[in-house]
Amino acid sequence: MSRQRVVNCAGIKRDSTHSPTKLRSKGCVKRGLLPHITQMNWNGKPHTIRWKRLVVGAICAMILFALLISRFSGGFLAWLGWGLFVIMPVRKARPALRRR
Repeated sequence: MSRQRVVNCAGIKRDSTHSPTKLRSKGCVKRGLLPHITQMNWNGKPHTIRWKRLVVGAICAMILFALLISRFSGGFLAWLGWGLFVIMPVRKARPALRRR
């Protein structure tokens, strides 16, 4: 798999035919990016790397978690206290139960 250059042309304008090969931009011409734009497969399926999708998904999950915590923080903290209350005696009782 070869690395492709990222094409960033803010001033790209399309012709009335909307053909990707007929893109016009002064900045792209000056930087020599038009050959790269014309070589792109505009009808192909976009390819993304799996780990990058996972990173984006993890970031979205963290944002969702943070938003839910900020919205329901009062109730969440109360239930977290009860959860800790249940976990602590269970952890203390485990070694005693294993010794029997």
